[in-house]
Amino acid sequence: MSDTGQTGVFEFPIVPPESTNWGDMHPSVFRAGQAPSGLHVLVVDDNPANLADACELLSRWGITPIVATDGAEAVAVARERELDLILMDLQMPVLDGLAATKQIRAGEHERCCARAPVLAYTSCVLDSDVLRQCGLDGVLEKPCSAMALQACLRRWCRPQDRT
Repeated sequence: MSDTGQTGVFEFPIVPPESTNWGDMHPSVFRAGQAPSGLHVLVVDDNPANLADACELLSRWGITPIVATDGAEAVAVARERELDLILMDLQMPVLDGLAATKQIRAGEHERCCARAPVLAYTSCVLDSDVLRQCGLDGVLEKPCSAMALQACLRRWCRPQDRT
């Protein structure tokens, strides 16, 4: 108990409901096999837990994610493959996400290829002008929810446009 005028900190765990299907969490979330097929989604993160979380959601929807653990790997993948979406962590060793995105954008320009949407996959609060200047299209906050990731897929991915 605290005295009047003093504050206290209370901690308690929040346990998500058990679910065998991510689609059960909200009626509008993709059920297994209902996500757009043929998506090429690159998930870039040096934290194995964050990488696993995003990849698990994508896999449950029938999307096989492409994985990179630093910005340099992401740049290499982006040069070799046409991608529908890139989820880019910003703070990584070797090459950070902002620098990697700039290199990806330069490579797209050099090869005259389609511009892949790149979203900052981060828990940091960032200035949207800085993100745009580096070539990022938006933000997906970590840890991402099924609904937030689904919204990104619906907004940014258009695999039917690929020839």
